[in-house]
Amino acid sequence: MKQFMLTAHSGCEKTPMNSIVYIQKVLDIRPDAMEVDVRLSSDGELILDHNGDAAGQAVPFEKACRALAGTSVRINADLKEKNLEEKVLETTKDCGIQAARIIFSGCLGDPGTMQSRIGDASVFANPEEFDEGFYVCTDVKEREERFRDVLHAIHDCQFRTVNINYRYCTERMMSLCRQMKIGISFWTVDDAKEARRLLGCRNAGQIVNITTNYPTFYLHSMSE
Repeated sequence: MKQFMLTAHSGCEKTPMNSIVYIQKVLDIRPDAMEVDVRLSSDGELILDHNGDAAGQAVPFEKACRALAGTSVRINADLKEKNLEEKVLETTKDCGIQAARIIFSGCLGDPGTMQSRIGDASVFANPEEFDEGFYVCTDVKEREERFRDVLHAIHDCQFRTVNINYRYCTERMMSLCRQMKIGISFWTVDDAKEARRLLGCRNAGQIVNITTNYPTFYLHSMSE
C-alpha cells in the first residue's frame, strides 16, 4: 500500500509545463498533488510560469485552482518569487480550496515567520533556501554536514518536510531526517529502479512525497 504522497511534476507525462493540457492530464490521473510554478505577471497577477518568459501565454493561477476546486488533488505551489504566499492563499480561498490542500515550495518569504502566516498550508522546504551552496558542494561528507545544519534551520522554522533532489540524498541524510522527525520530499524521481531503491531503503518511512514526471507508473505499481 502506498504510504507517501505522489505529486505530478509540472509537464508530467510529456505534456507542456504549466499548461492547460498538463492540468487536464492531472485531472485524468488524479495524483495526490499537482505541482505548478507560480510567479507574478507584469500586471501583478499570479501566473503559471517557470522561467518568467511565458508572457501573455501563461495560464492564470486562478484558472488552475478552479479546475481543481472540486477534487481532492492538492496544489504544490513552487514559488519562483518571494513573498507570494498570502496572495496564493487568497486566490485558492476565493476558489473554494482550503489552505490544508496547499503546499509551498521554492522561494520562501520570511521562513522564520512563514508557518504562522500560512495557517494550515504546508511547506516542503528546499535546502538551498537555507544554504545557497548546498547543491554546489561536491564533497559528500561535507554536504551531509551542511544538510544537518539545514535540517536544524528547517526545524527552527517549524517546517516538517525537506524538499530535496533525490540524487543528492544519502542514506545518512535520510537517517538524520528520521532522528529530527523531518519528512522527506524527493524530486524528480523518474527512474523506476531508483524509485524502488528509495522505497526499499531502511529509512523509507521518512518519505512523505515523491514528485515525478511519470505518476502513472507509481499509480499502476501501487495498485498491483
